[in-house]
Amino acid sequence: MTIPTISKKDMRRVDELMVEKYKIGVIQMMEIAGFNVAEFARRLLTPQAKKKLFGKSEKKGFSGKIVILAGKGNNGGDGICAARYLRNWGANVVLFVVNEELKDEPLHHFNIVKQTGMNIINDIESLKKEIEDCDMIIDGLIGYNLRGNPEGDMGKAIQIANDSQKDILAIDVPSGVDADEGIHFEPAIHCKWTLCLSLPKQGWETGSYGETYVADMGVVPEVYKELNIEVGKIFKDDIIVRVE
Repeated sequence: MTIPTISKKDMRRVDELMVEKYKIGVIQMMEIAGFNVAEFARRLLTPQAKKKLFGKSEKKGFSGKIVILAGKGNNGGDGICAARYLRNWGANVVLFVVNEELKDEPLHHFNIVKQTGMNIINDIESLKKEIEDCDMIIDGLIGYNLRGNPEGDMGKAIQIANDSQKDILAIDVPSGVDADEGIHFEPAIHCKWTLCLSLPKQGWETGSYGETYVADMGVVPEVYKELNIEVGKIFKDDIIVRVE
């Protein structure tokens, strides 16, 4: 089945309609996104990947480590939610928050994880150390609202992740890649996988997304009809599907 792509403008309108017309709030959508990201990370554990990413012993939970990079916006909130689920399932998770002055909805989820005892870091030197022996990185730094080159600690975090040559899973759009044009700003995440939310963004066709999948965010069909976007029943068999 063909999966259509969507522009940033239309994606913003999808989000607006979900919130304003259908009363499905950002906090709720963030929860769905975080679950999908965590579930997809877990699905990547083929027998070979389990050994590579999470060590030899499954009886005692995951013995490896996942580092999750979270920005201050909604993409970061998705990563924060994913961190909570993965930790619940037994993973050793380190959450790097580039800036704790988060937007309201990511802050809501961040306040939850702060009460769990999760390992949370916010400085670059600690990030370097944690990534050295991690098995997987989840990129939740910048979503489809990227504007120009990532700078400051955001840019440094991207560069550290790339330099590590670890397997990276990007949430929705690889950080540093324009969602419409697929243009790579400097620096931009070099990911092995991308899990797009709702629909792949328009820039997927030209950007470097790695193996690309899309996750069901519960968008009602009427939203797409209002935007004249033809979306079939792409999730009729599964909540996460490969984009070909």
